[in-house]
Amino acid sequence: MSKAGLEKKWEQTQKKTFTKWCNLHLGKRGMKLEEIQEDFQDGIKLINLLEVIGAEPLGKYNKKPKMKIHNIENVNRALKWLKGKKVPLVLISAEDIVDGNLKLILGMIWTIILRFQIADISEEELSAKEALLLWCKKKTSPYDNVKMDNFTTSWADGLAFCALIHAHRPDLIPYDSLSAADPAKNLQLAFDVAEKDLGIPPLLDIEDIVDVPKPDERSVMTYVAMFYHVFASSRKAEVAARRIGRLVDIKKTNEQLMAQYNTRSAEHVAWVKDTTEKLGERDFDNTLEGARAKRAEFQAWKTTEKAQRGLEKLNLGTLFDKINAHAAENGRPAFDD
Repeated sequence: MSKAGLEKKWEQTQKKTFTKWCNLHLGKRGMKLEEIQEDFQDGIKLINLLEVIGAEPLGKYNKKPKMKIHNIENVNRALKWLKGKKVPLVLISAEDIVDGNLKLILGMIWTIILRFQIADISEEELSAKEALLLWCKKKTSPYDNVKMDNFTTSWADGLAFCALIHAHRPDLIPYDSLSAADPAKNLQLAFDVAEKDLGIPPLLDIEDIVDVPKPDERSVMTYVAMFYHVFASSRKAEVAARRIGRLVDIKKTNEQLMAQYNTRSAEHVAWVKDTTEKLGERDFDNTLEGARAKRAEFQAWKTTEKAQRGLEKLNLGTLFDKINAHAAENGRPAFDD
């Protein structure tokens, strides 16, 4: 395939991939691109796309443009918003979009994808592209038959896609049964599993990978970034679940300790009250022998029951301090008895 032929194929792949990517977001507004070269010309779908991915309104615009100047005004509003978000739009003007310049329209969508889907990927303070590639390398490094060097030829036999899924969900891919000699089968498996089990729409087709000596880098990156976000979200959910579980355990432990303290302290207070009343009694045998017996009983009480209750009071103080230390360590309110 000639260089010109390959570039033409890349353009066709981008057109198809970027259209699917845009429709993922426009679908939330009940909209759809049929022809990416034409459907942004009046600026309406472009503005809606940006409002969805940017999660904020772009302001008033002409919702029923009838003249070219109206189209240009709408597109200019979109481009101005993008520039405000630090999206580089080199040599792209509103007139280019309105006139249907496919190359520049694809360039614009690519910068949007970079900014809103790939730019937030971070690994060791690298650029977004390098970070995404490093993430892929880390996840596929245990797989000897996957050499992760780029977003083009490294994905050509389909094993990288399968390895990426298997690394996170080994139950979905029978990786050991796959062969690099059957790339179409590998790709079909990865694309099907990604769509059915992971909710990742098939932005690429098998022929986009196998029918060219070098797949389109931008299209592959766009698709792979979706894997990153799906698996990153799953990991965040797992971390959040573990954190919630830990908080529940902490709360449960605190409640158990406080219940234990309340029960034991209530028993101790009741004992103190009861003992105080008993010690205040004066109805004993008013004889020397009776006094000696009462004194012996009192000495025995001091060395047994009183000593045990004294130890319990110390233990209650220790338990009280433990409850408050545990609460402070985990950001819980102090316990007040």
